Amino acid sequence: MKNRMKLISSIVLLLCWVVNPIWAQQVVPEVRQAVSFDLHETLQAESRTYLATETLTADNTIEADAQVVYEADKKVVMAVGFHAKGGSYFRASPRRSEAKQNLIESANQAAVAKSLVYPNPNQGQFSVRIASSAAPTQVAVYDLKGHLVWSQEVQQISEVAVDLRNQPKGIYLVKIVQGERLVTRKLIYE
Repeated sequence: MKNRMKLISSIVLLLCWVVNPIWAQQVVPEVRQAVSFDLHETLQAESRTYLATETLTADNTIEADAQVVYEADKKVVMAVGFHAKGGSYFRASPRRSEAKQNLIESANQAAVAKSLVYPNPNQGQFSVRIASSAAPTQVAVYDLKGHLVWSQEVQQISEVAVDLRNQPKGIYLVKIVQGERLVTRKLIYE
């Protein structure tokens, strides 16, 4: 079975080279899998993919004519000493879409983080500017004991006016929740 797979890989590589020699250089037939890799050896004229379910760390050299792909579920680390020489094909990337999802979540969190409470400090009246979102937004104000003193759900409103003049002066926390995203701002009522 293993010999048959090598034969098929060789035939595919040969056919790819005949049809498109540049694409053929990017075919990496041998695959090695492990929880983690810590690569130090020099790779010479080899075609290999390393798939790690955790982390892949490399400080090795990839010689010319080597074709190497490093992929990991969590992270790929190119440590000091790593070098891919000219004429080699090399690619390092996360395997799953988790990294892409983390970037999207970071961008969404950044949008919520742009929410603004002003003026701060204030005399009991202030506004909360909300980053635009299709999701309903919950704005709530808590005293430092954790008691809810004001709350409102808003939809597609970019600004909310809040009046706390019936509350004692002090420090309050303004929580802005959009879907699963949460931002907390400190508010000073003088």
